[in-house]
Amino acid sequence: MAEEPDVARMVARTSVDRHPAAVKIVRTYLQPLVDLSVEFVREGQRRGVFADIDPFFFTLNSWGAALMYFIARDLLAPVAKPTDAKDVARFTNTLLQMGNRALAPTERRPQTQRAS
Repeated sequence: MAEEPDVARMVARTSVDRHPAAVKIVRTYLQPLVDLSVEFVREGQRRGVFADIDPFFFTLNSWGAALMYFIARDLLAPVAKPTDAKDVARFTNTLLQMGNRALAPTERRPQTQRAS
């Protein structure tokens, strides 16, 4: 998406419009990637490396975050464009941190400090 930001807009537009030809294109190119991500999480769970989290919804949430970044970043905080390399790196780092925390098995999750 960083290389082709219009792909994110096409996916978002397809999600709203549901034009059959566009749906076919999105499913043809994105479904294999979604399936790969789901299987990656399942395999990590089988090996005990990942937490018991729904692999499909984890993938959907991750993709949703990426789509939102590339279709709305400049609308929400117009300081940077979604194609700005430093901004993409900050977003990617944050998304990876969120994913790592979500996938970490319970015993490995960092404890959050509660305000007293």
